[in-house]
Amino acid sequence: MFRIFSKKNKQEEKDKKPNLEPIVERIIKTKNEGLTQKEKEQLNKMLLEGAMNNDLEKVKKALEQGADINVTNEEKENALMIATLNGNLTIVLELLKRGININAQDEVGDTALMIAAEENKKDILIALLDNGSKIDIKNIDGQDALTLAAFRGNFEIVEELIKRGAADYLPTNIIIVIEEK
Repeated sequence: MFRIFSKKNKQEEKDKKPNLEPIVERIIKTKNEGLTQKEKEQLNKMLLEGAMNNDLEKVKKALEQGADINVTNEEKENALMIATLNGNLTIVLELLKRGININAQDEVGDTALMIAAEENKKDILIALLDNGSKIDIKNIDGQDALTLAAFRGNFEIVEELIKRGAADYLPTNIIIVIEEK
């Protein structure tokens, strides 16, 4: 006996599968409610340490066990900022996939995008922009990602930010000159 599959049959099969997302969310929420304060703190520490040590498995484990994805260290840096500073695109993508606050600011107002711009991490900068990072946020010194990249001489980053509209937020009396070498 043969069964012929068509796109319609595949869609019907897909439609029959139950949506498990609400159930998974409820399980995670219930699991997190059962954690003691000390356990939550340990998981949060594990998450930040995983990001600091470029340990993707530690990051995943901490999050799966109930770590707060938006937890910060003493400098108000979250795991995304730490992974960005370390240049770890894999951890950055994992955190973005799990819904970390992409526009969170540390104690001096820097975001992960600003860190990527200043530290010349183009692959991470592109991933952040592609996932909705705001290009116009300013830190406590009034600098944005474009300004930070320009001050550091990170001209590929400057060019990428301009292509993405960062120049739209500059004061009208500023002129940007990019020289070809």
